[in-house]
Amino acid sequence: MKDGPEVIDMARLNHENIAKFLDYCRESDPFSRMLVFEYASNGTLYEHRTYTMGKWPNSLGSDE
Repeated sequence: MKDGPEVIDMARLNHENIAKFLDYCRESDPFSRMLVFEYASNGTLYEHRTYTMGKWPNSLGSDE
């Protein structure tokens, strides 16, 4: 693969809590990259955090 290490690392991830990386597209005009992940049902992360867990923490790892 002639891609950056980040794309290769995402392709190797295999965990039940991480959406599976399927493919990507690289365009040169205008320069952009698009990442394609599997569809994750059951709403958004924002909805899950807001409606099931209360307010968002101020920083990662905070239990407030």
